[in-house]
Amino acid sequence: MNKWLLVALALFATLIGAIAFVPANVVESPVNRALSDVGSFSVKSGTVWSGEGVLSLKTNTRSPLLIPLRWSFDPTSLLRLRIGHSVIATGAEIKGSARIGAGFTTLSIRELALDASIETLMRLGTGQTLLSLSRPSGPLTLTTLDSGVTLGYSAPHLVNGALALSVREFRIRSIFDRPFTTASAEVRFVDSRGEYRVVNSTGAVRVEGGGKFDLSQPAGKRPFAFAGFLISTAELPTSIRVGLMAMGRLSGDGRILVRADQPLRYSR
Repeated sequence: MNKWLLVALALFATLIGAIAFVPANVVESPVNRALSDVGSFSVKSGTVWSGEGVLSLKTNTRSPLLIPLRWSFDPTSLLRLRIGHSVIATGAEIKGSARIGAGFTTLSIRELALDASIETLMRLGTGQTLLSLSRPSGPLTLTTLDSGVTLGYSAPHLVNGALALSVREFRIRSIFDRPFTTASAEVRFVDSRGEYRVVNSTGAVRVEGGGKFDLSQPAGKRPFAFAGFLISTAELPTSIRVGLMAMGRLSGDGRILVRADQPLRYSR
């Protein structure tokens, strides 16, 4: 075997061995600096190679959202020129798994499968909004599509890739405590600009269509648009069907045409 290859393998083994025994708490400070606006991270035990910790996210209530995490080194990430880990979340409100890899300019997220709920997302919001006051509820599942998504280091909202989102038995409990719809959608990002489309919808209200949004703009000023149809069934009370029709224009086939943009201005 070529002696230079042996030297390279020895150096590589030394580097991996050094990383394997680095205490995990050395990453607490840089991670907490990155999370300062949304929460904090604390290491429970282990090393950079394999360990356990807790992610604490700020909420609009007095109690933070605690998500226990376990991680282990993912050797396949080296084939993609990244240092990666398999991460498992075991929180009561957010649980799932993903392969996360750090590259030179981006962080990649692959094989994501995350379960949460709309109620949990409302807790992570910035206070009482019209949406949160309507008491929406329903289980959510978020997964990556294709090769996953990447996040830029220099601009945290620089997102590329594709995600799938599904909500089951979506309710708006303030007006109707029965499921409105079960739906799934695909979201594709190109340089923080997202396009989404509803791929399936069933229930008392079916949704067709999609739209666009832009994460590169400052919070509170990010454009959001939807164009599509709502199809209501006889399962809904008359007052709610009338309210849905007020959101758009009734088409010839009985569907309700809705066009909306931020801040949810409806046009007929």
